[in-house]
Amino acid sequence: MEFHFVVANDNGNSEHKIMINGILHKQPNVYSIIHSDQGQSDEPLDVLIANIHKNIDVRIESKVLSGTYRYLIGHAAIERNQAQIYNMNIQNIKKHTEDLPVINTLGTIAIEAVKKAYDEKKTLTNGEVIKVTADMTTALPASIHNVESEEYFKNRFLNHLHEVKVYIKDLTIIVQIEFSFVKVMKEGVPALFSLIEDGNNNYRNDDIFEDFNKEYKNNVDGSYFLNKRILHCDIGDGSTELVYTTGYSADPLKSAGEKIGLGQAIENAGVNLSKELNLDISRQKISEYLKNPNHKFHQLALKHIYQPKQEIARKIFNAIENRLQTLAFEVDVLMVYGGASILLKDVLYDTLKNYCDKYGIELLWIPSKYAVEMNVNGMQIYNTIRMADLQMSNEG
Repeated sequence: MEFHFVVANDNGNSEHKIMINGILHKQPNVYSIIHSDQGQSDEPLDVLIANIHKNIDVRIESKVLSGTYRYLIGHAAIERNQAQIYNMNIQNIKKHTEDLPVINTLGTIAIEAVKKAYDEKKTLTNGEVIKVTADMTTALPASIHNVESEEYFKNRFLNHLHEVKVYIKDLTIIVQIEFSFVKVMKEGVPALFSLIEDGNNNYRNDDIFEDFNKEYKNNVDGSYFLNKRILHCDIGDGSTELVYTTGYSADPLKSAGEKIGLGQAIENAGVNLSKELNLDISRQKISEYLKNPNHKFHQLALKHIYQPKQEIARKIFNAIENRLQTLAFEVDVLMVYGGASILLKDVLYDTLKNYCDKYGIELLWIPSKYAVEMNVNGMQIYNTIRMADLQMSNEG
């Protein structure tokens, strides 16, 4: 079988958010290497297929990786092999050179191909080959994005045949992946597509602007931000990206990336939390505790992260203050989003709001239900526009 996938790929330091043909998949951005068979599940194949994205078990052969190994990816790595987890290095961010973004991207695409093949045929055959061609949009942090890093990262996917063996029940399915197009954006630019457009050739007009409208007594839609000078503050686990944009253009000379992120606070909190629970707990596992109010360790995780996150909030505020001063406060809107913005709002919002008011800058703090997916949704909108342009060009 052969498939063509259009991929929007946001490889976050904490969470991998990837859209394949418009379907969003999210999971911890981790993997583990295994050296023996994990044993076969007693579940029927249709049940395993339905949950395949939470049980990614693959072997990847690719010239761009440092070795050929068998991997558990995402949820499978955390739940089945937590002691030997590999994640993104948040102290020395070189996403374009790390193997993790390539491994987890290839693994997830391969799994989706297997699922699609099963959905179409209602069966899988041991040893069968599925071929995938992919058009992909992804991004690198402003702190490392330049011509060289963009080209290096893009070429790790392009011009190679990547072979992924997918293990499910007693079957081994071979997925061959080739990329026909890869676009590497600067983080921040995709979020503009998500802020301004709704993906259906209209300006965005929903509750993402509700608090902004209440605060500034406007009735805005996405068009309001078309020509605004925006300083993006995209707070993640490993870095805070401060990207300056006007329209859909990012100015690299006015942008910066700081190696400050909530992951450092989570790691600090994890030391005390691990001691209290007498467990060796990964950063991604603590993130799960923090994100899930119903988890039995949620309140305990909140207790241990409160002080560390105040320290991170101060560092982020100082970074924003320095950037605004460098820009001589020639900024119309400070836009805050990213997964870490959710936990930091209670210790950062008021300070930023008061500071922005002083210099006539509007503060747009993206609501929590949209904050995590601004970049991946923006990449998807970019893909939609690009594919429509290609279709028109072909028809013309």
